[in-house]
Amino acid sequence: MMEDWVICELGELLKLENGFAFKSSKYLKEGIPVIRIGDINDWVVDETQAKCIEENEEYDGYIVEKGDILIAMSGATTGKFGIYRSDIKAYQNQRVGNLKPFSSSHTDKEYIFNLLHSLKPQIEKTAYGGAQPNISAGKIHSLQIVLPPLPIQRAIVSKIESLFSSLDSGI
Repeated sequence: MMEDWVICELGELLKLENGFAFKSSKYLKEGIPVIRIGDINDWVVDETQAKCIEENEEYDGYIVEKGDILIAMSGATTGKFGIYRSDIKAYQNQRVGNLKPFSSSHTDKEYIFNLLHSLKPQIEKTAYGGAQPNISAGKIHSLQIVLPPLPIQRAIVSKIESLFSSLDSGI
């Protein structure tokens, strides 16, 4: 390990914020999309099929923003995660966790997103201890990682994106 890389817990870099328990009776055909576990698929969060709710400042603490990393916290798909790439304002439903870095000067969100791919087996192993798969914010926060300096995080993300671009091009 390089000397300027550090071993730390994920919770030292970010906070996993839980969503709001929206009542299904309040769902509408139009309004602000509510991101639920079913809207997280193939590492993408897609709001196009989401249930909607009327905008309300009571929900301002649960806004999903472009670039947010969301993770399923319970159910058969516990541990699946995706990144929200839309410019459309959305709300975060309960049992959907939002991984919010404390500082963009130490942590690149795209790096964390890619790091989650390697942490997924650990997350799933932790979650599948009972009848209903479930993972807590505390368990996510306690995951041990090796963190390189920010410029190296960005270089790793750039290389990953380059490799995926080559794959997409059929090279």
